[in-house]
Amino acid sequence: MHRRRTPVHAIISVTFACSALLGMALVGLGASRASDNPADKAWTAYAQAQRQWQQELADFLSTQRRDLKEVIAASRDLQLALIDRRFFEFHYLLATHPERIVTNQGISQFANFPWTDQDTIALSRSNPDYAATVKRVALLRQRSDSNPLWSALREANRSLANQPEYQKIYARFEQRLKTAEKILQDTR
Repeated sequence: MHRRRTPVHAIISVTFACSALLGMALVGLGASRASDNPADKAWTAYAQAQRQWQQELADFLSTQRRDLKEVIAASRDLQLALIDRRFFEFHYLLATHPERIVTNQGISQFANFPWTDQDTIALSRSNPDYAATVKRVALLRQRSDSNPLWSALREANRSLANQPEYQKIYARFEQRLKTAEKILQDTR
């Protein structure tokens, strides 16, 4: 049975789609402007390494533990949302407080920049896409944490970590991090 779409539904759908496209365009515009910045290039490489790691790990775990597919997907989705949130936070600091982004002490220090509640408030007020991402992270965290199979996933991750395929995935992740580190070193 098909629901008939009223003009109000159509307007809401079009408005939502336009605002989503505008948000993506603004993020893309900001990213293209900042892409000349070496710190932004390093961040992009770092975030991409994290994204690929999460996706490859989830794919591997899903093939090994089909019974945990739901919790694996929930965990992956949470991690990807956290990466998205940090994307917004990094670019906010890059534009407003670049001195808080440490580029001369390695990729770990670079990626773990200080973030305050005041930063969250300011960015949420100025960027609705960030506010939506923060809400999405909270929802995904709640779903992930309340999943009764969460401890089984942790145990599966631990027990599968020594398998050759897992080690290959991790080695690729480490190589991507080294690439991001090299880009970061070139900023000095």
